[in-house]
Amino acid sequence: SVEGKWNKEECLKKISKNLQISKNLLQELFNKGYRKEYILNKDLLNLINNLKNNYKLAILSDLWPVSHECLINEKLMENFHSSIFSHHAKMRKPDKGVYKLILKKIDIKAEECIFIDDKELNLIPAQELGIKTILFSGNRNLIQKLKEQGIILTGEKNGFNN
Repeated sequence: SVEGKWNKEECLKKISKNLQISKNLLQELFNKGYRKEYILNKDLLNLINNLKNNYKLAILSDLWPVSHECLINEKLMENFHSSIFSHHAKMRKPDKGVYKLILKKIDIKAEECIFIDDKELNLIPAQELGIKTILFSGNRNLIQKLKEQGIILTGEKNGFNN
């Protein structure tokens, strides 16, 4: 969705028109594709469970509106204190506004926050706002980087692999 400004219906309408297929068939194809290609990172989810009682955790995602329902569910969201999805906020990373919005939403100062992303481009605006950043390149690296930031991982022997 262009800069997070299209909602799910607009995405489906535009793409289905270009492909000359129905919106329902397009959504079904998206659902099948996402469910086949995306595998839940259980070790990462265990790490999140380990952190959620001692830290405020939030999702800041540029997820497409058509993939949102395939990849994000209520059970997953129980692990986070808050979230911002670009198609709801009408802006996306690396727009500084979306970083300011999540800081406000979870009520913390930039210097108290660690932003983790798998794209280096998305780390730059966060750093410019005073947010500490970690480039995600795998679970083991993330755990090491979190420890370097002083994050206490209490469940290492009880559920997640490093």
